Amino acid sequence: MLWDHDVFGMKDFLGSVTFALDDIRRYSALDAPQWFQLHGAKTGSVELKIKVISDVDSEVSRLLSHFKGVAIDPTCINIGRLERT
Repeated sequence: MLWDHDVFGMKDFLGSVTFALDDIRRYSALDAPQWFQLHGAKTGSVELKIKVISDVDSEVSRLLSHFKGVAIDPTCINIGRLERT
């Protein structure tokens, strides 16, 4: 959400921009400012440069890759040994 800054009085809503996680990663990889249309406004756009500092999903995947032979139940986030029957 984007609001203007008023020293006195109410701040005015100027619009909003929404991103999917994959879009955030893509814009971060571009490493350049991009213009985005504001939603909820008659007209307007905002220039943003998006930079992902830490990608938790990628980091978790990297860490879990060290647990070869381990079963992970994502519904309860328990880790247990794989056993062959």
